[in-house]
Amino acid sequence: MPSPTQPLSDTARKAVRDLLLIYFCNSEINGTVANIPKNVISHEDWVAGWIPISTLASFKRLQAITKDPLEIARAAVELAPAIFEASPDGSRLRRRIPYDEKYAAEIDAREAISRNIVQVHGFGASTATTEVRAYFERFGPVVQLAAVGPVDKGTFHVEFANVEDMVKVLAQSHIYEDMQIQVQGKSKNVREPSTPSAARAAAISSLETHAGVTTYPHNRIVQFVLSDPQITKLAIKVAAEQFASVHSIDLERDAEAGYIRFKKSVAKEVVNVIERQGGLQVNGERVELRSLEGEEERLYWSVSKYRAENSELPKPLDAQSRRVHSRQERRAERAPYNGRKTRRSKNKAPPPKVKVDELQALLQGL
Repeated sequence: MPSPTQPLSDTARKAVRDLLLIYFCNSEINGTVANIPKNVISHEDWVAGWIPISTLASFKRLQAITKDPLEIARAAVELAPAIFEASPDGSRLRRRIPYDEKYAAEIDAREAISRNIVQVHGFGASTATTEVRAYFERFGPVVQLAAVGPVDKGTFHVEFANVEDMVKVLAQSHIYEDMQIQVQGKSKNVREPSTPSAARAAAISSLETHAGVTTYPHNRIVQFVLSDPQITKLAIKVAAEQFASVHSIDLERDAEAGYIRFKKSVAKEVVNVIERQGGLQVNGERVELRSLEGEEERLYWSVSKYRAENSELPKPLDAQSRRVHSRQERRAERAPYNGRKTRRSKNKAPPPKVKVDELQALLQGL
């Protein structure tokens, strides 16, 4: 357990915030208040909803992480400022709004997604960093853009100010100066080594588990990286289905990386089995695999949901993309042109036939 003077890691701070979100939610707030001795809180604070942070620090599950009231206060107001408010002297804490467990789980989900950045690849060697930034700022404010390796390699990390803008970028195809740009989500945090402490594991409760909700399916996505761009989605699916049932393969045109979506929560186990067998071979080429976890997996499902809800994405702005988009729109507006006749509905009556004698009478009268 960290000493009071040792700063908490990001994981520990999140664990503190999660516990506070549980303690202050609608279903738990009365129990939290009931555990506070009456002699440590004034009537005015009671009415105003203030709770002494020193008392919260005495709760067993919080003690497993930290006993420092200052760290508890910081985790609350810095990681959930819309929910928590600290008193001016920093000794008390209260919630700004009432909320239920599901709302807390959604806060956690949004915060997890925000721990991702967008990795982009495919810009030309002569494309300046300012041009790359200008391109992505069309989708939303960019907090930071950094080249990965030499600038002329065309790979960048893009961090957006808003989660929605990042999801929107990942859900679309991008062409810049007739070049296909590959985009993928990537965690911007270095994963901390797991701690075997049972007390710490118990302290880091899942808000989703507490709320009884699941905001996305877990352990179903594997990312793959191709060494041969000629490998097809079908070939990858056939190879992966030797180990588990595959729902679908996500692989954009000319992309070097994509995703395998399994029907059941077996992604991590499948990757482990494949690695023990020497790796996945497709058409004689090795395919690198990595199961998505945490914020990266949550981001994948957020992008999939956005695509499903926004089938009509914004029209592209560059010339080549506009031409492709226009052709697709024209084809969609035409009648079927595949050479097959449209079948007549069984319930629709056939057009009336003209009798021969009626036709002759009509011609004689002309």
